[in-house]
Amino acid sequence: INAEYGGHAEEVGDVLKSSIGVMASVLSGVSDPDLDIAKTKLKHELISERESSSGMLQTAGIESLGAGSPSSAAALCAVVDSLTAEDVVSMARQISHSEPILVSLGNGEHMPLPRELQ
Repeated sequence: INAEYGGHAEEVGDVLKSSIGVMASVLSGVSDPDLDIAKTKLKHELISERESSSGMLQTAGIESLGAGSPSSAAALCAVVDSLTAEDVVSMARQISHSEPILVSLGNGEHMPLPRELQ
């Protein structure tokens, strides 16, 4: 799982703590309307990132490295459509029980230590 933040360095700790709080709230379950909204947003992102030739090349390269070959937007949207609330809670559980790995590009002065996030 990859999360990126490109805002002000002073806010990174608060953003990370907020993200952890959201992940913890998912552990108690996800409503069907919330799941449908999230699926729609994810499918939109998957389609949007393939609209330009540079986006298509970038996603094809990343998918080739990660999965062995690129996938079509239709195939990825079908996978998203197949996700259930139980799948989301299960993944949230796996993520919440894993040790975070934090990477900073540039000045890492405001980057919190992993123990400060728990």
